[in-house]
Amino acid sequence: MTAETTATSSYWLNWRFFVCGAFILFYLVVATILISKFEGRKRSNHRGTGNQTASPGEVYKEEAWNTSLKSIHPAWLLGFRMLAFITLLTLLVLNVAIDGFSIFFFYTQWTFTLVTTYFMLGCVISIYGCQKHWAQARCDTVDRVSSDTEQGAHESNESDLSDDREIADRWIYAFQIMYQASAGASMLTDLVFWMILFPFLNSIPYGVDLMLIICMHSVNAAFLLCDSILNCMITMKNEEEAEIRGDVLESILCHVPLINLLPASHVSKSWNHAVFSSLRHFNHPKPWLIVHSRNSRPPYSAAGTVAYDPRSNIWVRLHTRNPPLDYASVLRSSNSTLLYVLSLSKLSFSFDPLHLTWHHVDPPLVWRTDPIVAMVGSRIFIAGGTCDFEDDPLSVEIYDVDARRWYTCESMPAILRGSASSTWLSVAASSKTLFVMDKSSGSTYSFDPTSRIWSGPFNLHHDQNIFFSAIGLSRDKLTMVGLLGNSENVREIKMWELKGESFDVCKEIAVMPKDMVEKLKGEHASLNSINICWMADFLYIYNPQEPEELVMWEIFGEGLCRWRSLKNAAVNDRSRVAEKMVLTCADVGLGDLGKAVGSENVRFSILSDGILQ
Repeated sequence: MTAETTATSSYWLNWRFFVCGAFILFYLVVATILISKFEGRKRSNHRGTGNQTASPGEVYKEEAWNTSLKSIHPAWLLGFRMLAFITLLTLLVLNVAIDGFSIFFFYTQWTFTLVTTYFMLGCVISIYGCQKHWAQARCDTVDRVSSDTEQGAHESNESDLSDDREIADRWIYAFQIMYQASAGASMLTDLVFWMILFPFLNSIPYGVDLMLIICMHSVNAAFLLCDSILNCMITMKNEEEAEIRGDVLESILCHVPLINLLPASHVSKSWNHAVFSSLRHFNHPKPWLIVHSRNSRPPYSAAGTVAYDPRSNIWVRLHTRNPPLDYASVLRSSNSTLLYVLSLSKLSFSFDPLHLTWHHVDPPLVWRTDPIVAMVGSRIFIAGGTCDFEDDPLSVEIYDVDARRWYTCESMPAILRGSASSTWLSVAASSKTLFVMDKSSGSTYSFDPTSRIWSGPFNLHHDQNIFFSAIGLSRDKLTMVGLLGNSENVREIKMWELKGESFDVCKEIAVMPKDMVEKLKGEHASLNSINICWMADFLYIYNPQEPEELVMWEIFGEGLCRWRSLKNAAVNDRSRVAEKMVLTCADVGLGDLGKAVGSENVRFSILSDGILQ
């Protein structure tokens, strides 16, 4: 190239200048089109919807240090950024040492410096991200038994229903701006140099100068390209993603069954936000009723597990590849959430929502055939149900899940001697207290597992017409369901909320419609007893002798409730008629479904629509 100055017209009026100008104009036009097409219209639409999902330009902290693939650990991105920063800084220092600071007269060096600064800031952000990732990994590897039992199944997993990622602060936004600016600038300068300037150099340097020229116009772009492949920062959203968005997408998703929302949440980030917003604002998850059934005669094959999702009004079948238990074992439930099997050799129990994880421990010291079993916080309470005349029929043992050992406690009150089994006693448990009630008399005692002291008795049968009752907890309040009349003529089924230190305040909160009472009776004119499954604001009632019909009670507002009847799909599925059934309730969220699918041991299929009346 000739040594022309910028003062001469020939410096500007030549083909190289116009080609460079065409490059800049081309990128300017493309950028304008992309911004107007993908950003302007989205932002205006989003401003009008007023929803709470993320806007198209919103960035999260984790996007700056996380990788594009979950299988790639963020530490690999950190290592790459450190290598890139050290290499670029070395080249920049070497260039200054050889040619002096006058090199910053050229645009290329400023672009190179911007890329170097980008990788320096990227290293700092990646170090922060790796520390956060490892801290989270340590929390995930800790045994969750204690935390799960503290919550029990009485509380929903809020993390399943919210996108709790942190919105990026100004440093992350600055990092993203540097990423976008340096990528465009590097591409422009390198293309201009290699396509226009380098082929027409009058003299090509050799040695270190040639090496620096090649590196300064190639290494930066190569490192940025690799970083673009590894990182997960959003530079532009697909046009298809904008077709359905905002309240429209959320209103559609609120009608989609929960099991189908799991794959929908992985379509894209905007769909993920819409799924969680739909669950949070439009159609909340509701406790599932899970029916575990098996054949009672040899061979003891599994009749299957089905679950009713009231949010979606569907029955779902759970297909388990490797059942965790021998189906010859006697499977039982307690507290609506606890499944257990008690044998001479061990006690097996499960309390996670879908009962995918089972814990196996030594059996209690006293052998029992029909004990009262309940989970109180992180303790398994077992009492009564002894079969040996030499054993105390009121004996109590507690298994501490955290300490992994058994403790003996004060025996149950003597007044319960004639009814010390799960057949005659109803139990309700919170995280701190256990309640035991005689189903016939209403005589109730409370037990504190920390102090191991019994309190009572309390008489819960404030109405003399109650001949059978069962207790549960609704919003941490002791509640009772009672049959009024007699087994041959059940006049009413009522619900009461019990208050006061001695539960002497009894507030009637609901009365079951008479047509549903008749459905519970089934083909028989009598109704001797009922079983209940209680979770938060949902109650399922069924007749153990006629399980074809279920009655569901739901609180959906302050002082408002509704009754509905439901056909039991486990019985109505003619290909697999269940002979023995155990029912549990669980707060099932997307996180629980994701763990089940991720384990590759469980898959879900829609069995039928719920039949509600």
